[in-house]
Amino acid sequence: MIIDIGVTALLLFWPVVFGTSFMMFDAPGSTNDVSHILFVLAVLAYPAYIFLLYWIFRGTYFGISGRTMTIVSVVVVVAISALFYGRLALNAVRGVQNAGITITADRVYYNGKALRDADPATFEPVPRDSDLDWSDYHTDANYVYFRGDVIENADARAFAPASITERPETYAGDAGYFRLSSEVYTDGTRLFLFGAPLSQSNGGPLTAVGERHFIHDNRVYHDRAPIETADPESFEALSGVLGKDARGVFFYAEPVRPAPDIASFSIVPGSSGDYATDAEHVYHFGQDSAAIVRSADPRTFSVLERGYAKDTRRVYHSVGYERPVVVEGADPESFVVTGWDGATRSDARDAHRRYQDGKPVD
Repeated sequence: MIIDIGVTALLLFWPVVFGTSFMMFDAPGSTNDVSHILFVLAVLAYPAYIFLLYWIFRGTYFGISGRTMTIVSVVVVVAISALFYGRLALNAVRGVQNAGITITADRVYYNGKALRDADPATFEPVPRDSDLDWSDYHTDANYVYFRGDVIENADARAFAPASITERPETYAGDAGYFRLSSEVYTDGTRLFLFGAPLSQSNGGPLTAVGERHFIHDNRVYHDRAPIETADPESFEALSGVLGKDARGVFFYAEPVRPAPDIASFSIVPGSSGDYATDAEHVYHFGQDSAAIVRSADPRTFSVLERGYAKDTRRVYHSVGYERPVVVEGADPESFVVTGWDGATRSDARDAHRRYQDGKPVD
């Protein structure tokens, strides 16, 4: 009885072991290592080992024979492990990489998934910096691929990194324009970012003016989205998501309303762009992970990168982000960002009170 109770405790711990087993594949290359995958599966099979001992020594588990429990445990462990790791193991055994590109005589695989229409003879990465193996883009004789998916109507023969120059006053936080230069591509007629064409682009050169802002064809863009009312001549990037020109301030690709005072508008030091001030107000630019994209098609909706998403009809920006708000009653002259203060549950203060996520806490 005592042994049965101890075994029950071990069995109850199995879901925890299984749930944490995914972290055993965090190391680079671990999903392509056959011995590592088999080791993880062997660890997950420990209930079967326990009941195999019951069977060998003719024991019973609360009156159930060891043979029966061995069969049941093998079926359960194999079924669940195969459901989550079966494809991983099968690919590794047959030499198909679960992370990366595999090219065989008759097929191309991306992250273990066969690309149905890819031509193995001509399939190759599109140059990106110096690491071709990890390019997000690939081409063959007929198609352009982004992370294994075909980009419809892209010209594979002309597809290459876009020509990018840097304006001297470019905001270069985190050397952002270098990152931008490895993400924007062209096929000669359109520009592409994260595998989707940019609205109203013509495929020509662009000028980086910020970590995520650039000018193309006399139009200012934030990532994928054109900022329709922005003036290219006077536009400057204030952060990765904020910019301004001679007439207004823009959050992602939308003008901030009510319009701040341009001359005095600036990011609050240390806020990473979450707070800004002008002569009269304090502004908060926060994140809301529960935001609803009301016009999107839920059947084809998918999240892309850095606050963007798409469905079959359009690309959406500022996904998961609130509209900018005025922090009511905040004093712009004395407003400072303090960082998270657990004692007061605040991240900023002025001469009168403290604030968290743009809301007063005292």
